[in-house]
Parts: sequence; structure tokens; C-alpha cells
Amino acid sequence: YIWFTADTFLSISKNELEEFCDIYSNFKIPFFIQSRPETLSDYKIKKLKEVGLSRFAVGIEHGNEKYRANMLKRHYSNKNLIKSLKILSDNRISFSVNAIIGFPDETLDLAMETVELCKQIEGWDDCKSSIFQPYYGAPLREYCVKKGYIPKDLICPDYTEGSLMTMPMFSKADIAGLYRTFTMYLRLPKERWPEIKVAENFTPEGNKMFEKLRNEVAL
Repeated sequence: YIWFTADTFLSISKNELEEFCDIYSNFKIPFFIQSRPETLSDYKIKKLKEVGLSRFAVGIEHGNEKYRANMLKRHYSNKNLIKSLKILSDNRISFSVNAIIGFPDETLDLAMETVELCKQIEGWDDCKSSIFQPYYGAPLREYCVKKGYIPKDLICPDYTEGSLMTMPMFSKADIAGLYRTFTMYLRLPKERWPEIKVAENFTPEGNKMFEKLRNEVAL
């Protein structure tokens, strides 16, 4: 099994794709790729499936179209996103969806739009969130420094389950609470959301509810 680590595998040209398939057809070892939703097409997926594509990961980043375009420079509608990902389920390719919460200037309401979008996407077998990290070299880092969300000399660790930013509109506690319950919102019906809201809190009551719901969804 091979995992190609290119962030946007499908951004290659049609000629490069066909050359890859011609060469890889000699091996046909199952493989896993990741790419952005706007790079998807039925033609590309069918060609890759013929030579071994078995799994796909896609990052949707954020559920609010205006925020996604203005802050993240991702210019596509939620309707087109859902349509693109249907290509994967139509071709019976298993796929995971990745989202990010805790972006600069984000609010809890905006983050919940990401939850809502993920619930609308059909066919994924795994959907999870990460917390935004203002790494050196990322365009949004300078924005975070200018807004005073992080100190200028902050060095991000390789991995963290908490936000490194201090923002008045979306607290570190609220980000951490949504992060740990993100999958619960996706896998449980909306009538259970008040219970999940309790589980967001790092209190004895919240922790008890979190453990109860975690056992239900087998996280």
C-alpha cells in the first residue's frame, strides 16, 4: 500500500496524470492520495481507480463561503464542493473529510457552519477537525501577529490539541470544547446537540457527558 504525501495530488496536468497512470499500471498497488475539492473530476478519479486508487482525503477547511473566500482564498461554493465530493462516492472511493476550526477572527457560530457543511457531505467514512496553527511561512501568521492574537516570536509545536491564539470572539476554551466534540456533532442527530453542548465544557458535568457520548459514537 502506498501513501502519496502530495497535498494536492490532482493539481497535476492531464498529461502528467495519464503518464502517471501508464507507469503505475505496471504495479497497481493500492494507494491513498489527498487533494483539494476543486481539483476533482470524474475523469481523474476513474483513471486513478483503474490503477489502484483506494482512498482519498480532502480538506474543506471552512463551511462559510464568504469567510473561506476572504480569509483562506478558497473560491468555491458549498454546492459545488458537495457536488465534487459526490464524484468519490459515485465511483466507490472511500474518503475522509478534514476541516479546521479556530481560524483568526472566527466565531463559534462560524465554526458551527463548518459542522453543518460536513453533515451535508454524503459518503465519507471519516470526518475530523484540526485546530488552526499559525506556522511560520503561512500567510495568515502575519495577520495573527498584527491583530495581537499571537506574540511575534511564537513557535508552533508539531501538534497541539489547543489553540495558540488569544481571540476575544472565540476563546481557547470554546475552541478546545468544539474540537473534542466535533465528531459527535457529525455522528449524532441534531436533537442530541444540547447534550453535546454540555460535553464541550471541561467541567465535571461536561466531562461526564463527554464520556457518555464518546461511548455511544465509539470515538
